Amino acid sequence: LDSFEFIAITDDSARVNALLSGDINFAASINPRSMKLLESQQGFELSKTTAGNYTDLNIRLDMDPGSKADFVAGMKYLVNREQIVKSALRGLG
Repeated sequence: LDSFEFIAITDDSARVNALLSGDINFAASINPRSMKLLESQQGFELSKTTAGNYTDLNIRLDMDPGSKADFVAGMKYLVNREQIVKSALRGLG
């Protein structure tokens, strides 16, 4: 795996359609109604967790506070990269 790209697909239907079409390989926070559809499709694996969620952390770099390098560096410490590798990438990252 050379890279891992986070993109925001805020619409539930668009997120599921992106999975079904192969445009994306992983999605978090799938609507429970959509889970049944994905479970019925071959080639999909659903993982459920009772722990917290990871959501995208988007920072606008063209305005404060995102334009300050120290702020951006500090925000990067909020992301538990090891947990993402274990959970999202199943240790392969």
